[in-house]
Amino acid sequence: MKPMVRTLRSQLIIFALISLAFSIVPIITTLTVDKSGLGQALFLIWYGLLPPLMIFLAGMLINRTETIPFLYVGKIWMGMGIWFALQLLFLVASPLGIVFRLVSLPAVTVGGKGFVAGALLFLGGGIILYRLGLKGKGWKPAFGPLAGKAALGLMAVIIAAGIPLFVLAGMRMSDSVLVDDAKVPAQAEIFGWIKDVYDMGIRRTGSAADLKTIGYLERKLREIGIADVRTETFVFDYWEAGDWGLSLRDGSGQERRVPAFYVPYSRPTGREGVTGDMVYVGKGTKADFKKTDVRGKIVLADLPAVNISWDKMKIFSYLAYDPKGTTGNWEHPYPIGWMFKYEAIYERAKEQGAAGIVGILQGYPDIGEFTYYAPYDGIFRTVPSLYVMEKDGERIKAALAEKPMKARVLLDAKISKRGGRTATVYGILPGKRETSLIIHCHHDAPWRSGIEDSSGVGMVLALAKYYSRIPLEKRDLTLVFMLTGSHMVGAKSNYDFIEKHRDGLMKNVLYDICIEHISDDYNPPNPSTGNPEPRGVFVTENPVMLSIYARLVGRHDMQRLLVFPTGSPLGVPTDAQPFHNEGYGVNTMISGPSWLFDDDDTLERVDERQLVPVSRLYIDLISQIGRKSDWMLKFNLNWLVMGLMLLLTPLAVIGSVKK
Repeated sequence: MKPMVRTLRSQLIIFALISLAFSIVPIITTLTVDKSGLGQALFLIWYGLLPPLMIFLAGMLINRTETIPFLYVGKIWMGMGIWFALQLLFLVASPLGIVFRLVSLPAVTVGGKGFVAGALLFLGGGIILYRLGLKGKGWKPAFGPLAGKAALGLMAVIIAAGIPLFVLAGMRMSDSVLVDDAKVPAQAEIFGWIKDVYDMGIRRTGSAADLKTIGYLERKLREIGIADVRTETFVFDYWEAGDWGLSLRDGSGQERRVPAFYVPYSRPTGREGVTGDMVYVGKGTKADFKKTDVRGKIVLADLPAVNISWDKMKIFSYLAYDPKGTTGNWEHPYPIGWMFKYEAIYERAKEQGAAGIVGILQGYPDIGEFTYYAPYDGIFRTVPSLYVMEKDGERIKAALAEKPMKARVLLDAKISKRGGRTATVYGILPGKRETSLIIHCHHDAPWRSGIEDSSGVGMVLALAKYYSRIPLEKRDLTLVFMLTGSHMVGAKSNYDFIEKHRDGLMKNVLYDICIEHISDDYNPPNPSTGNPEPRGVFVTENPVMLSIYARLVGRHDMQRLLVFPTGSPLGVPTDAQPFHNEGYGVNTMISGPSWLFDDDDTLERVDERQLVPVSRLYIDLISQIGRKSDWMLKFNLNWLVMGLMLLLTPLAVIGSVKK
């Protein structure tokens, strides 16, 4: 029995090396091509089919002389199980470093689902079958070589013809653009809706301007032809800043004010503020806090910018469409990067009893009055906190290095538990099928916010008006046009809506299509180049939806656009996140200019020339997927692969019959 065990060990090493090689293929693809090509995108979208199939065939070849069925199947299955287990391991380890993130790309591109089941089924099942085979006898088939040849022939047909035909059927869409251009709202009309919302004023969740916007959206949906319009109120914890400021005082007793802005939902200090010794903790790491006593003191911490770049982001994408090559050296701070840094420091400062926090936003664009509104999760924080610009932070650090200083943090704010009110407004257009798509964005905003998200409201209204002009008999799917109202307090109303309608409207939802931020590429201090801000589209990892979308990106020439799996390091950074978290499919577009949460987000920033092209893209997409069966837009590639392997296994056993 020892030679057989040695053979098994060798095989397992071979299968592990093959699995590792297949794990590296997407990285090599990313590093050797620019990702603007459709062929390369489709290869990555369907790549999950390839490794298990190739390992299955390799196992058949390596074990072609095996005469005991359980040993034969056991060794093949263990080979496939190694692939699933290795990718599962890489996926779990991905937070530990970039190397693990890169080699887990095959798992990310299929959604990270099915790897536990694949490892248990094939690795665990293979071990069981192998052990049973060790006690078995030689192969005594109940059929002859002719049946074996027929089985191998059928397997060859499935692999060589059946799989390619299925893939082609999944990618197939109408050769013509399914858009009636006469019914697409004009650029000026779409921009007019965006301006209407912008002119409502500062639309913080539950503010007077936001409530006024809700009424406007109800009327507008009816005006453009949606008969069934509904409004659902949502109550939340309200927080509103009244006054804020930062004052510093040295030993002389002289006090000076420093320009600052508040961290939303921080604990109010009252009119008197909170005073304490100021201590600098660097970047606020665990080590920094260990060597500094912050109890009862005002913590000063660096919040470094988290830069995003086209070249870094495209590594985790299926498609990085930039055929004109305009994104060379494109890079700027991620608008929620400083927020993430603050949240980590807040937890440490809170734990150690700090009296207040002052975060220095390093690399924040200097675009006038400082007004960075984030985090926006609607969670009350018990430590009063302010932000300062980098130039002011550097002056504070220099002064603090010379002599001790006291700081007074003032944050006078109104808090009302369950005292805020907003609403979700939505209109329903019936289709030939009950299967539905949600097309949505949010109407609340940190400021007047031309981009965040007046522009998204304009896109939803544009699609609503278009489809209201399309007769029922030509609308394949039921369409729900939704404007949500709690994005700036953590999108809580989205979860509430899902729960309320889980057994009703949500039961038939196929995908949530969320469109946000139609922005130019203004990157201060540089002016806009006239190009759109690079945008990411996050799509649930269904290969049919992804294939159709990737093809439409080129068809509609969506320059500077990246298509991501939902499992990329960016996650789903849009108002679609609750739908994704609750298990619904998403297709969501967003851009992330560095000034997104600043009052510099004005109407001027809206990329008006993109309003009609983006509308046409999504009209074409909605119409194309309406021609697909529901199951084609829902299945996960790993589950398809496992089913295929189970189908091929008995054919492989029969095909192994010898004369």
